[in-house]
Amino acid sequence: MARPKPILQPRANPTTLDHSTEGQLTQLVRNLLSHQGFTAEDDFFQCGGDSLAAMQFLAGSERLGIDLPPDCLYQHRTIRKITKHLHTPIGYACSSVALLERVASIKLPETKATATSPQPHILLTGATGFLGSAILGELLARTESPITCLVRGNPSEKRTLITEKLRLHGFPDSSRIQLLKGDLEKPHFGLNQADWISLAEVATHIIHCAASTHSLAPYPALEKSNVGGTATILELQKTGIPKPLIYASTLSVFVDASPLPKVCQEDDLPKTASTIYGGYAQTKWVAEKLVQESALPTNVIRIGLL
Repeated sequence: MARPKPILQPRANPTTLDHSTEGQLTQLVRNLLSHQGFTAEDDFFQCGGDSLAAMQFLAGSERLGIDLPPDCLYQHRTIRKITKHLHTPIGYACSSVALLERVASIKLPETKATATSPQPHILLTGATGFLGSAILGELLARTESPITCLVRGNPSEKRTLITEKLRLHGFPDSSRIQLLKGDLEKPHFGLNQADWISLAEVATHIIHCAASTHSLAPYPALEKSNVGGTATILELQKTGIPKPLIYASTLSVFVDASPLPKVCQEDDLPKTASTIYGGYAQTKWVAEKLVQESALPTNVIRIGLL
């Protein structure tokens, strides 16, 4: 006797915008967050969602046959808004032409450089991260210069974190490390005018490693840190002492783009019309373009997988 054929439910049409799509996605979130009271109007992240749950949500929606942009939760946060925008582009893919318009809209203030040549002093951003802490250790081992690390949050807590990161990289702590509390998302890092001028007149070299690296966040969520922060670095570069800048970029400006170049040089940017995918790659693309337009010495180091 032949086995009965299973009854297969039709896959949801990714472009169908109806209550059943909203209902399926809402139930998916309920199951993921173990929160049966979750509704289509609730904020995913305020109800316990995080980046891991966001990735599980995308995988689950794909199994349901509902195609969603990777940054949809970060753009819209509720299921109702996500389903409302299924028919509209929400910025996950962006042309280099549009990004160049972003670059053109950023105007750095005019500053006047001084000609003094004090003792070398390095400003490092991102020292609490994996890359930045490794660079900090190498600077301690290879130079005798004092190093100011721009950190966000409590400097005492960050000092403990940096010391631990140095230990993991095989480097000892050093009294040459000075911590300066600042925020890349704020004008002049949130420093008062006196501290900003003091930093500009003391620092002779800048190594900019700090960035918001969330792979699913949209461009607007990362713009202040990755683009605005780099613009402030460039302003600092030409304020007071003219300073050479080393800027840590990423392979994402190439591998998250279409078409892919056959060879990538560290100081290259896509030279033909292309599409850049994801807020992280887009903000790094814009920031790197700003760096390349600097009239002062700059070097781009392009980081692969860490």
